[in-house]
Amino acid sequence: MSDMNRLLKHMQLKPIVADSLDFAEFLSRLKEQPEIADTAPALILRAVRNRGVVDIEKEPADRRGYLELLQAMRIPAWKAFDHVRGSQRTVHRIMSALASAANGGYELRKALLLIGGPGCGKSYLANAIKATLEGELVYVVDGCPIHENPINLLKLLSAEQLEALAIELGMNDPEKGVTLNQLLKVAGEPCKHCWKKVMIESNEGGVVKYHESPNLGSVKITEMRLTSRNFGITTWVQTEGGCSLVETLKQGSRGVVDLPEMCAVQKPGDGETLQIDALINATEDRTVPDLTSCGDNAGTLPLNALIIGQSNQGSWDAFLNGQKDPKKFTRRMNIHSVPYITARVEEELVYREFVAGLIKKPHFDPNAFGLAATLAVGSRLTAVTGLSPIAKVRLYNGETFVVRKESTSSSGSYGGYGTYSTPSTPAQWTEKELSELMKASNAEVKDEKTREGMFGLDLPFMLAFVGSLADQAMRGPKHPAFPGADPCVTAIGMIDALRARLEAFKDTNGLTDQDKKLVETLLSTWMKKPKDTSDTPGLLEKEYRRLLKQQILDAFSPDYERRAQDMFKKYQLHARHYGNGLTKFRLPGTAKDIDVDTGFLDLVDKGRSLREQSPTVREYRGSIDAQINNLTFSQGTLPSEDADKEIDWTTLPELKQAIEDYLNADIAKKVERILAKKYDLLDEEDKEAFDAAFASFKEHGYCEICFERALEYAKELKLWAKAQD
Repeated sequence: MSDMNRLLKHMQLKPIVADSLDFAEFLSRLKEQPEIADTAPALILRAVRNRGVVDIEKEPADRRGYLELLQAMRIPAWKAFDHVRGSQRTVHRIMSALASAANGGYELRKALLLIGGPGCGKSYLANAIKATLEGELVYVVDGCPIHENPINLLKLLSAEQLEALAIELGMNDPEKGVTLNQLLKVAGEPCKHCWKKVMIESNEGGVVKYHESPNLGSVKITEMRLTSRNFGITTWVQTEGGCSLVETLKQGSRGVVDLPEMCAVQKPGDGETLQIDALINATEDRTVPDLTSCGDNAGTLPLNALIIGQSNQGSWDAFLNGQKDPKKFTRRMNIHSVPYITARVEEELVYREFVAGLIKKPHFDPNAFGLAATLAVGSRLTAVTGLSPIAKVRLYNGETFVVRKESTSSSGSYGGYGTYSTPSTPAQWTEKELSELMKASNAEVKDEKTREGMFGLDLPFMLAFVGSLADQAMRGPKHPAFPGADPCVTAIGMIDALRARLEAFKDTNGLTDQDKKLVETLLSTWMKKPKDTSDTPGLLEKEYRRLLKQQILDAFSPDYERRAQDMFKKYQLHARHYGNGLTKFRLPGTAKDIDVDTGFLDLVDKGRSLREQSPTVREYRGSIDAQINNLTFSQGTLPSEDADKEIDWTTLPELKQAIEDYLNADIAKKVERILAKKYDLLDEEDKEAFDAAFASFKEHGYCEICFERALEYAKELKLWAKAQD
């Protein structure tokens, strides 16, 4: 093959027309593939499902927890919408509505209305649906202005003819599959143009000659691809002299019609009606006016499309207030609020993708984006009594940890958590309580305005902040110690910049009372700047300290995972026999009897805040195997040796916390010894440990600048020795 032919091969496009056939061949295919008679919602549903769900195992480790949380809640992460970060719960509701419409439910006669604030993802969701339909194949009647499905023409036949046809096709028994009658129930009435194609033989000089023996077999069918450049995928924006809504609906039939600013309608002239009124018949009757032959008994055309409207809450309310009969629109809309992102890892991905698109960009401390995302997500979540704001952010992120119950003195919503304190002997949230909390987060709401995540720091605000911060870093001076390094935004630099941005934002003109309350709460509770090293910082810096401490301890203990797993296995083995009242047991795989190591069990249980004589000690130790078995049953697997391989030291949150506390205290001594001295004064063993730690930090995305700043911060606070909530 020549070079030119290879180039041409790489530039080959799929043809718009995939096949041409007669009506009999269409019916033959219908018998084998009843989905070719699908309504537009059914086609969209199938297209999304065919693209599959995200493979959790192939995702980055820090995203898997969130996706596994969704999976446990039976919320798929569809690939078609994966780029719309954090939209999985909204998509789940949309897919449920599409499934009902595809089944012939009343949702088939409703438009889909997406309501949300700026940057919440309304347009991205609509665009994802449109992109999913690009290239999908549909069958159309040749020359039909509405590109109608050939099955519509079967409605020209009598009941007796349809029954005979169903028997002939083998589509008359519901127990054997979809019947012809079921398909016809959601089919539209054939348009006048297709009727003429069947019934009229010729029309010359105004003289109409009708077929003496009209037959659907004479109708030609084309299999075509949907595309926004031809038909089946359209977007309507009302502009003077632009395409009318009716024409846009006709062009979008068989696929999707997107109305990005549905409520931004222009006032009609005298004697005119609003174009948006075309939605009344387009939804409930699934028809549009036939304007191609006005005055000639024009009638209507069948519409087979998913109509997607977009609006913010204020515009929607104003639109309804301007209607004499608002219900004529509300009852024809399947309304879905689109909240802002409520998962930290998804918000962080948006920031990273945004910065990756910048031509010139600084380096960012690997914690920087996560901290900004924590603040943004935290500002959008509603308060829960007894649950700290940071804990809720982490739970929604799919993290597994021991969740302490907080004593709150005031509560609120949208970042308005007020003040809270940790009891001296904090209780814990039980697995059942946390499960109920997560179920409630995905429950139906009576008023879509109240859905969690509808208010808070919006994405455009955060992206503008990140972009401005990146620009400032690029224009700033070089680091004196590392003049050859790229500029870097450190984690503390991110926190300071966020605080300064909120301080400036609170003086912005036009802020609502709700906005002002949000900013005040964020500054006082989340962004509080500590006066000195002994002062308690705000929630965000406190979270940074927790993250940095664990990173330091992990870096200075490369065998952390192995040691933790060994401790877990030992605890599981000895606790099992202790719980059964034994003092000795046979070591598995040997003939050796050993003592139950109560000293080791007591040491670990100190991290669980259990006293040796407490009755809960024996109960907990004896329940380890039962807890693991319950987990394997809940995951759909029977307890076995194979299932046991999936269990590790992080499986049981309370025990995981105790093991971490023990190991961290031990590693902290090593870190204290190494970081207390200058590098040149370290012995060879400690130098190797420091070099290995630096290599670990670099592997996790640190540069020399943010590594140095992180260590300076940690040394100043002796962070490795501090207990973190």
